[in-house]
Amino acid sequence: MRPATKATIIKTVEAMASLFQAPVPDDLGFDLYILALAQMPGPVFKAARNKLITTHKWPRLPLPADFVAAGQEEQERIDAVRSVLQTARRQAERAILTLR
Repeated sequence: MRPATKATIIKTVEAMASLFQAPVPDDLGFDLYILALAQMPGPVFKAARNKLITTHKWPRLPLPADFVAAGQEEQERIDAVRSVLQTARRQAERAILTLR
């Protein structure tokens, strides 16, 4: 799964800074935000962003750890689907071998 893009992260952080009336981090701080958030898969990042928009209560930017926590449910859902698909693939491969 592809990670969140730098452009998506930048756009999100800037929009959230405006939404929560908080300053955007300085150069190094902004780079660290991007570095931390770029580790998240794109769909997980977007789910976290959407959740934080409606649940974040403080007049500051959500920290990268807040994004991780907010995206955990989506990550678990993706992991569960991946596990089911891997099991189905193994079973299909075994069935094919049995037919040979």
